This record gives sequence, C-alpha cells and structure tokens, in this order.
Amino acid sequence: MVLNTKDYGIPQNRKRLFIIGSDKPLKSLQKVPMPPIDEYIDYSDTNYEEYCQTYKDREYIFKDATFAVVPLLRKGIKSKVCPDYAPTLVASCPLWNVKMHRKANIKECLRLQGFPEGFKQVVSDHQMRRQLGNSISVCVLEAIFKSYFN
Repeated sequence: MVLNTKDYGIPQNRKRLFIIGSDKPLKSLQKVPMPPIDEYIDYSDTNYEEYCQTYKDREYIFKDATFAVVPLLRKGIKSKVCPDYAPTLVASCPLWNVKMHRKANIKECLRLQGFPEGFKQVVSDHQMRRQLGNSISVCVLEAIFKSYFN
C-alpha cells in the first residue's frame, strides 16, 4: 500500500510504500481529517533568518507556502509547496518555515511526524533532523496497527 501522512491526521505530504506480510487480512485503514497547518507552527520561536541570495531570487515560488524544502526549490520546482500542508521532511536538507521566516525547529518537525509533545531528544539537532527525515510518521503506523489488531 502507498500511504500518505496527510491522509492520517498530520499536514505533511509524505507518501511511503508499506509492505505488510501476514496470514491475517488487513482491514481497510480509516483516514483521519487533517488539522490546519497553523497548529504545527511553534509561534514561541521568534528567530528570524535571512535567505541567501539564491533563495531571495526564487522567493516567489514558495511565498504562499507555510513550509518548504527550500534547497529543492533552487530549480524552481513548484510542486513542492502548498499552503495547507508541509512537504516531505527529508534527512538531507532542512524544512523552511516560510510563515516565521526561519528553518523549522525540532518541535515543529516532531509535530509534523506525529511524535508526542513530551518526546525526549537525546541527540543533537542535526542528528534529530536526520532521524526525523528517515522516520515513519507515527500516525500512519498507528493506523496500520489499529487496522491489523482490531
């Protein structure tokens, strides 16, 4: 099955292939409405970062988005931006919080992967971003488990 995080209650466009081997048939997964992306922004983080010149020249591409993977936009890829949900978190480059004009902080990245607010970070921010970019969204995993065990 190809499942997308935004279909299971978190505003992140993260399509992933899941292959499940079982002698028991998997029931259909129940989709969950996606809450507004604004609920995932950490408004207490008021840091402001300047764009480098490359991004300033391409700002028109992502100005209407809430989050963007800015390094991927250097080539003018419009499909990577949306005002209603975040693009896929990736390990190789940071997510940009367009609304707050800074990189998305760890708290926002954790929220966009469905980790609980009390999640304890035991690695550096750099390693945490890499791990979150390589992680499975918690909400998708929960939907799979609920379907299988109910």
